[in-house]
Amino acid sequence: MKEKLKNEKGLTKAGLLIIMVLLIVVIIALLMYFQNQKKRNFITMAKGYISDVRTLVTEDDITLPATYKEKVIISISQIKPDKELLESPFGGEWVIEKSYIILKNSGTEFEPVYDYYVALEDSKGNCLELTEESKLNRNLVTKNCSIMEYAETKDAYIE
Repeated sequence: MKEKLKNEKGLTKAGLLIIMVLLIVVIIALLMYFQNQKKRNFITMAKGYISDVRTLVTEDDITLPATYKEKVIISISQIKPDKELLESPFGGEWVIEKSYIILKNSGTEFEPVYDYYVALEDSKGNCLELTEESKLNRNLVTKNCSIMEYAETKDAYIE
């Protein structure tokens, strides 16, 4: 019995190295997955804010833009979202001055067509530059954007 134990060998250095490399690859893949999930949640939250604005529009709490290219800017502080929307997926609070929805009339006074745009930034520097609703995707969520404050936005960005 003792001879059998002496002949058995443990993991070689190469085997340990392979296991360590595999563990590192798995950890990196998991970190990337969770980072991408946070970005997807960021976009989901942006869509949630747009949905909340649509609800406010149907309840007549927001005055719609009447003429062609007219815009209405709505700060997220005016939206009163659900509790889960108060903080970004990255754990930062929203920067109110740089987080807003723009509702633009791209139609006419008699046949309005409303387009929704959203800009979001959190206190940790994660942000979504002003983007049209139909173009929202997780790849647009970045660090350290140059979002203008909504008070400065009136004639910027959207034409």
